[in-house]
Amino acid sequence: MQNKLAHTSEHAFIGSLQKLMGKTLNVRKVEHRDYDNLVLITAKDIEVDSVIEAEREVNSSREKSYYPLFRITG
Repeated sequence: MQNKLAHTSEHAFIGSLQKLMGKTLNVRKVEHRDYDNLVLITAKDIEVDSVIEAEREVNSSREKSYYPLFRITG
């Protein structure tokens, strides 16, 4: 993934997640990798449903993209 697109996508994802959770999140680490990116966030009460919804919001804003900007793994 291009670093500029990845960087913009990370900001969009974190912004969406913060809006859904109603609070500021602490991003601990970001890794740019060849086929995806990793964003590590610390929060006591983060819910998987919020993460998935934020992922959907960011990906739906880029429907014409050849690949999703975020994928939940694990």
